[in-house]
Amino acid sequence: MSNTRVLVTVGTHEQPFQRLLDAVSLVIDQGAAAEWVVQYGVATFDPRQALHAEPYLSHDELLRWNQWADIAFTGGSPGGIFDALAADTEPFVIPRRHQHGEHINDHQVEFADRMVELGLVVTLDAGETAEDLADALRATIERVALEDPDERRRRIQAIAAESRARTQAFVEGFAEVVTPLLDKGATRSRRKRS
Repeated sequence: MSNTRVLVTVGTHEQPFQRLLDAVSLVIDQGAAAEWVVQYGVATFDPRQALHAEPYLSHDELLRWNQWADIAFTGGSPGGIFDALAADTEPFVIPRRHQHGEHINDHQVEFADRMVELGLVVTLDAGETAEDLADALRATIERVALEDPDERRRRIQAIAAESRARTQAFVEGFAEVVTPLLDKGATRSRRKRS
């Protein structure tokens, strides 16, 4: 059995997501059968613990590492979630929480809850401490290691296709609402010039 390839992304927010990175360090120290790539932002993380670790990655680098990964542990931002889905990588979401000083409010929790309702992600925000979160990360890695990789990839491709279909429906619905308004505004503008 090969090591599970894990991507961890915390995004670019100016408050550290230390709880997640402390959990990652605990799992690594305990010898989880995984290879790690970690984007750690302003938080503290020892890059020597991972195959690759940097504070920030370009969008192209994030896409490349998502394609490499089996799973992605990511905060509750749309970018982290949708980049993983676009690469057919399973996103496990740990939203930043205001109560831990990880963000200015709990909008990531609300967004993650909505993504769970839509069946697009699984959240792992189990417990309050890095130790609790480490248990959830480790259990996820162990479960993924037992799954058939082709079956997991097909499942994620189906989820990603559903996400793309929802996006397309939104764009089409938006165009149906906005186009008549724009046309009406253009007509008014032409009348004013006449």
